[in-house]
Amino acid sequence: MANSKSREAEYKTILGYREGARYCKMDLHTHTPASECSSFTLPEVIEAAFPRKKKGQGAGKFQEEQYQFIKDIAGGANPFRDPYNDDTVTSLPRLGKQPALDKSAIRQIAQLWLDDIRTFYPMDDVKPNKVQKAKRKQCVGRAIEDLSHYVKSLFFPEEYIMRCHIEGLQLAALTDHNHPGYIVPRLPKLGTWFSCLQALNKTYAAQSLKGDPQDSVRKSLLARLQLAEKRLTEGFAEKSHAPGNVKKQHPDKAKKLHAIRKRRQHVAERIAYWENADHPLLPLTLLPGTEITASNVHLLAIFPSKWFVGMRIASVLRSIGIPEEHWGRGFHAAASSSVQDTITLVEQEGGIVIPAHSNSDFKGLLRLFRKGLALTKVIEHPALHALETIGGTIKAGEGKKKGMDACKTLQWLDSGPHRPDRAKPLCFVKGSDAHEVRIELDGTGEDLGARCTYVKLDIRTNDTTEEIFRSLRLALLSGQSRIIEFPIEDGYNYTASNEKARRIKKGDRGRLLECEQHRPSIIGLTVTGSNSYADGIALRLNPFLNCIVGSGGKSTLVRMLGYAFGLQGFMKGTERSWLPQQVRVFWRTANSVYCIERKGRFIDPTQAEARCYQLASDGRWEEIQPDDMPDPMISIWPSPDLQDAKANLTDFEDDVIKNLVASLGFSSFAKAGPLLINQPTDIFNNQALFRLVLAKPYFKYRQIVWSTASPNVPTALDAEKIIVTTEQRSGKQMMLAYGGDLHEDEVRERLLAEFEGGALAFAHRVMLYSI
Repeated sequence: MANSKSREAEYKTILGYREGARYCKMDLHTHTPASECSSFTLPEVIEAAFPRKKKGQGAGKFQEEQYQFIKDIAGGANPFRDPYNDDTVTSLPRLGKQPALDKSAIRQIAQLWLDDIRTFYPMDDVKPNKVQKAKRKQCVGRAIEDLSHYVKSLFFPEEYIMRCHIEGLQLAALTDHNHPGYIVPRLPKLGTWFSCLQALNKTYAAQSLKGDPQDSVRKSLLARLQLAEKRLTEGFAEKSHAPGNVKKQHPDKAKKLHAIRKRRQHVAERIAYWENADHPLLPLTLLPGTEITASNVHLLAIFPSKWFVGMRIASVLRSIGIPEEHWGRGFHAAASSSVQDTITLVEQEGGIVIPAHSNSDFKGLLRLFRKGLALTKVIEHPALHALETIGGTIKAGEGKKKGMDACKTLQWLDSGPHRPDRAKPLCFVKGSDAHEVRIELDGTGEDLGARCTYVKLDIRTNDTTEEIFRSLRLALLSGQSRIIEFPIEDGYNYTASNEKARRIKKGDRGRLLECEQHRPSIIGLTVTGSNSYADGIALRLNPFLNCIVGSGGKSTLVRMLGYAFGLQGFMKGTERSWLPQQVRVFWRTANSVYCIERKGRFIDPTQAEARCYQLASDGRWEEIQPDDMPDPMISIWPSPDLQDAKANLTDFEDDVIKNLVASLGFSSFAKAGPLLINQPTDIFNNQALFRLVLAKPYFKYRQIVWSTASPNVPTALDAEKIIVTTEQRSGKQMMLAYGGDLHEDEVRERLLAEFEGGALAFAHRVMLYSI
């Protein structure tokens, strides 16, 4: 019983450690009601409080009615008092408290615009001229818009955060059209959309960090889904609304819900997902941004969440020639700067630029800049790392290129005389461009989460949004090793590259996300043994590439994994006191979890006592016979015999590398078991290693634990987890110093010190190589 408890405790400890980089669902193209294209509407009872144009009512009469509405609010009236407390509103599923309606805020908004209206229209009984009429119409319209935005800011955040969690998003960016995010631009003190959403998201995150013990978040999400299911089943007349000019100009105009059967199925799937308590609430990170129109091209500009980010975005918009009166406009606002100058300015402010829906007929870069110097300058811009695609086809360049999708278009640009001077290929991302967040309604753009991207990030629970933003930037730089589009829809490969070996087939993209269900992988290991070299080691492994580097113990970790499975022993002559007393390895295949342990201080694993266990549904470990445990399909390279005779390898570098390539290959996902690589020191020709091994995509399909002394392995392969080992007690005991991916400062600093002699030495070599 004691051993069983210890096993349970150790497994729980292992699961509490970070795995390193994992696929996160990301949508970098979402909108709030600040965008002109927004089709988000208030609850009907709230919407009815605003003036509505009656059938047969003239424009002048309706404008007078709106003007009177503004005067009444400025005078102290509160038209939202009664409808705001209506049962229809108060019964909306929420995690937090019902947001309070600030009467002084709506009065401030109305008074501000009333002062402007009176400036251009001094007296109500004076007949205005044509210019005054136009100015008054503009002021009245924007006053109603600002009042609507403020009231929407009380309802939209909860709907947005809920929908992001419902769809399983972990990273989302707000990108309103040519807008810095202020709820009311002329009254910044009322806040920004980002700050409102961020504050509410912290409430959800607090519950998530606690493990949501009362299931309060899960209950709120289920309540919202059940409300949507009820409306879809019983029928409803509500539809998303958008301004008239949007309906005329936007190809994905606001519309009634279509394909209702498909939507019902999606809601039912989400309900089933959240009713399963095994599906955890994942943390959501929000990033501020804007969607800029430059040279008629839409560009997503995404920023880190620093102090006064709204003011920084506003400064960028003014600098590129988008004044305040054009904020939020998607069709009648455009930067006076070029696309490349806009990219440069955003980069100087610390942001990332991604051309939006680049292969679309509507404001897409690849459609508007089909060929020539303008396109080359944008594609070659050093600050451009990704393009957003939507899954359509485009016509590129000459007539014979008609019908090519974005990937083939960029391959065409990346070859022959059209090849841009880029150090790396561009990666592709997908975003929803959603202007509606309610799950039972369709709006302009695509449905939230319907188009998304999976990105490998090493997100810690205590990471700030600035750290996650930096990880995102580095993931975009890493390209195909970190970014994969939403794999369900027909789309494109990872990158624009004419090297077929670096591309992953369309049909395999979905399987990459679920590869853990198709192949076995090691979860982690624990080691005990008084005074032993690895006593107290507890390690969590990533299901993809793990690189073990450091000054001592890296080969020992790989040997202990092989030892537990009876495949490899320790070096002959190792002192008995240094051998572990017990090694436990936890591993999974499909939906089953197993533990194999070996006890006894032996060099040969066959002499040690071996026991196998399976994790039961109630959380207990049940002992099973070794023959009943499935084959983990673990392979070791080089073979244990060759590892103990390194001299046999040094004269056959080419053969060794070819042998490694053969070990990395596999015939199917189901046979891609864990591969343990204990790389002998200095047996590789670095150029051949990179050309034949590191430039291939084999490592993305299986779990690899690679002990290496080569700086090229963790960096060129962009390892999902790098484990740094060291020694203490004068080399008598190993310890784990750091664990994470290349996005972590401490990991990069350790690699610089371990492999490059430090930052100064590396910078000196870079300078010499670049002369």
